[in-house]
Amino acid sequence: MKKIVLILPFLILLISCNNRKEAAIPIQQEIEIKEKRIINSKEEKIDTLLLEVEIQKKIDSLEIAGMAIGIINNSELVYTNYFGYKNRVLKTPIDHQTVFETASISKSVFAYFVAQLVEEGTLNLDTPLYEYFPLQELEDERKKQITARMVLSHTSGLPNWRFLNEDGALNIAFDPGTHFNYSGEGYEYLANVIAHRYNTDIKGLENILKEKLYTPLGLKHSGFILSKDMKQQKPIGYSGKEIGEELPEELPYFGASFGFHATINDFSKFMVAILNKEILSQTTYNELFKNQITLPEDESLRTENGFDSWGLGFMRSETPDGLKIAHGGMNPSFQGYYMMIPEKGFGYVFFTNSDAGIQLLPFLENILETQ
Repeated sequence: MKKIVLILPFLILLISCNNRKEAAIPIQQEIEIKEKRIINSKEEKIDTLLLEVEIQKKIDSLEIAGMAIGIINNSELVYTNYFGYKNRVLKTPIDHQTVFETASISKSVFAYFVAQLVEEGTLNLDTPLYEYFPLQELEDERKKQITARMVLSHTSGLPNWRFLNEDGALNIAFDPGTHFNYSGEGYEYLANVIAHRYNTDIKGLENILKEKLYTPLGLKHSGFILSKDMKQQKPIGYSGKEIGEELPEELPYFGASFGFHATINDFSKFMVAILNKEILSQTTYNELFKNQITLPEDESLRTENGFDSWGLGFMRSETPDGLKIAHGGMNPSFQGYYMMIPEKGFGYVFFTNSDAGIQLLPFLENILETQ
């Protein structure tokens, strides 16, 4: 891919006479944040006016309905922007209040929540989940070996989704803990275990998350279960130029592996908390980001996306800039991605209401990351 150069000498000269950094706007104000200058992972300056032009060209060419992006420099949110529409027919624009499905990015949020419970002693990463709450629907005795660590690192042996199996049944493909196999089913089992530990149903977990995660981080427009206000701010999902259909007011159930919703500002707060090592201990952060399983050489996440290993809820790879942690999400008509380099306090996140959204990733990597 041809590298897009956004650093123009004459623009740098024009702006150099006014290069004093503007005071950061508190993200809790939930408004658009735009620094004139941001930096990429190489610490090269990028002019945001040119960045906006290039993003608009790209989303137009990909026929993406709407997009929101946030960029973090020095562990602080310094830039947000919004493109396109929540509703193409009504021309309702994407804005700072837009609540997106984050899809599989939910796994990182849920893993962080699990880490909190481990610190509190509610769970142990290496205690078989069967001892907390048996997986009755599965007869395979190997189910008694599955732990939270295995679920969060996708080594449980459970399938991504049972409905993808020919017989539609839940199964264990290999001895737990021995191989990598991406699994949403594992996350849903773990969510049920936690609900059982708290003597609640699966939707009751939302109140626990609000107490332990949303409120401490100031996430006012986020959740696995949509509030009335969030429902009103959720966009229609689109496929290409086709007029999108209204999705259900909320997903059919909690969805630990795919159901988290957030504004771009709220998810950026979550990222900033990680980069600043808030809430959790350093020991726990080390465990989250540690290599739990090295991906096979032929694994598509390695061959196509460059990630060589998995932590607890986070994809990981070693880069010239330091450890990179990330996750993508691809629900029908809602796609996005985030990445962080903790050593540099750098990261970015984007959400879209389009099933072409993930195609923005190579373009943004080319601008914002080391190549």
